[in-house]
Amino acid sequence: MTAPGLSEAAAFYAAAGYRVFPCVPGGKEPLTPNGFLNASADAAVVARWWRRWPAANIGLALSPSGLVALDIDSYKDGCEWSSFIAGKELPDTWAQVSGRGGTHYIFTAPAGHRFPGKLAQFVEIKAAGYVLLAPSMFDGRRYERLNHFRPAPAPAWLLNAAAGTVTSISNAGMMDAEALEVFLAGLDPRAHAQHDDWFSIMCACHHVTAGKAEEAFVRWSAGNTTFAHLSREVVRRWRSLGRRPGNTVGTLIRALRDDGEDTLADKLIWLSLKYDDEEVFPAEDASNMEFQTDRERVALTDKFVGDNNANN
Repeated sequence: MTAPGLSEAAAFYAAAGYRVFPCVPGGKEPLTPNGFLNASADAAVVARWWRRWPAANIGLALSPSGLVALDIDSYKDGCEWSSFIAGKELPDTWAQVSGRGGTHYIFTAPAGHRFPGKLAQFVEIKAAGYVLLAPSMFDGRRYERLNHFRPAPAPAWLLNAAAGTVTSISNAGMMDAEALEVFLAGLDPRAHAQHDDWFSIMCACHHVTAGKAEEAFVRWSAGNTTFAHLSREVVRRWRSLGRRPGNTVGTLIRALRDDGEDTLADKLIWLSLKYDDEEVFPAEDASNMEFQTDRERVALTDKFVGDNNANN
């Protein structure tokens, strides 16, 4: 069967009751003023968007559509999906291949249900944000539906993950706002514009500063077009946070690694080991700390990874 065009597919999803919105052609950045918050299932609104941007990718706002997605980066070395799913029943449900070769399994979810961000290495839960839908294009490849199943109810093992047992919480309040800005300077906000990625970083920043870096995070968020005009919404979300399972100092370290900021990531590892939960390290330590030897850096990195694997 020939794949439908983007406008036809967007209309199809909206007719099924799913809230969609346009993203830049070939990318994930929303074209609407308030990003995924503008998502709609109204046929006239969706038709108007794709008349204006006929090559736009299709974003699916998950929670407003009553959905949750498993995002499995099976193309990455070290993906733990096979070991995680062993012994669990995976229902027949809506599934698609992403532009990079990963897999999305999409389920219905109870309204208001809270999920952790991560189940295993390279196995994430997308709930509060959005995913692209087939036949969107990313990295030169189209998203493709793997089947024509409707979304099944989320299985018990996915719903029970909301209990917060996926990762431990550590290093709460370990730095002040000024120190956090040292590390945020290494993260390009444009590279973290997708909601779930941005939200994970926000939760981590809130956690490591005990909620005392609101202004610093709002300034950083303003560097990407998705959130540049949503400062009030960013403040509201920040102030609503408690401790979010799975988004602690390790989230910031992984983000720095992904952005190629290995030196900053290593500094953050070192400082998270040097200062325990009763201490707050000063900004000058974040700016000026240097490793004496590569051996010291590697040893501290290995210790951090070992400690966190023991806690996960």
